[in-house]
Amino acid sequence: QDLVLKEKVMRKASLKEIRNRSESDNRIIAASNLEYKNRVSSYERNKTIKDYKMGRQIGKGAYAVVRMAVDKTTKRHHAMKIYEKYKLTDPARRKSVTREIAIMKKISHPNIVRMITSFDNPHSIYIIMEHIKGKSLYQYLKEKSGKRLPEDEAKDVILQIATAIEYVHSNNVAHRDMKLENLIINSTTGKITLIDFGFSITSGYEKKLKIFC
Repeated sequence: QDLVLKEKVMRKASLKEIRNRSESDNRIIAASNLEYKNRVSSYERNKTIKDYKMGRQIGKGAYAVVRMAVDKTTKRHHAMKIYEKYKLTDPARRKSVTREIAIMKKISHPNIVRMITSFDNPHSIYIIMEHIKGKSLYQYLKEKSGKRLPEDEAKDVILQIATAIEYVHSNNVAHRDMKLENLIINSTTGKITLIDFGFSITSGYEKKLKIFC
C-alpha cells in the first residue's frame, strides 16, 4: 500500500510539473511568436531557391531530402526540406505536403522545430526551417553507457517531450510519427526539439484517428 501511495504521489507531482512547465512555455511562446512575426519580413516570405547556397544532405525520407542551406543575405544556416514534385503525383501525398506547411506555420514552441518560410518552383517544394544543432535521441542513447540516461536527465527529457506533445495536441494537431529519430537533443544544453511534421494532420482533440501513416 505504501508503494502504491508513493507511486500516486510521484505521478501527481510529475503531472503538476508538466502543467507548470506548460504555463511557463505559454509565456515564452507568446514572446517568441511576437519576435517571429517581427523577424519574418516580406522579404523572407518571398524568397526563392536562388537566395540560398545549398550544402550537404543531413536527412532523407521516402518523399523528401533535407539539406543544409545558407541564406546568402543573412548568412544564417538553415535546414532545407526538399520535396521533388515528380514524387508527389498522388494527390493525397501532395495534399499532405500542403498540410505539413500549414501546420508548421501555425505552431510555435521552444521544443518544436520552427519553419522560417516555404516556396516552390516547377520542380520542387522547399521548406526552410531553423537548423537544430545536436543528434537524434536514438543516436544519443546508443552512445550512452548501457543505452540509458541518468534518472534526472531522463526526467527532464520526458518533461520536454510531454510539453511539446501537449502543445501540439492543444492546437488540434497529431504528429503521427513520434520516434526517437524525430527528437533532436543538444548534448550541451539538453534541449529536446521535435522535428518532421510530414505525417501530421489536424484533428479534433477527442476525435479518434482511423488513418494510418
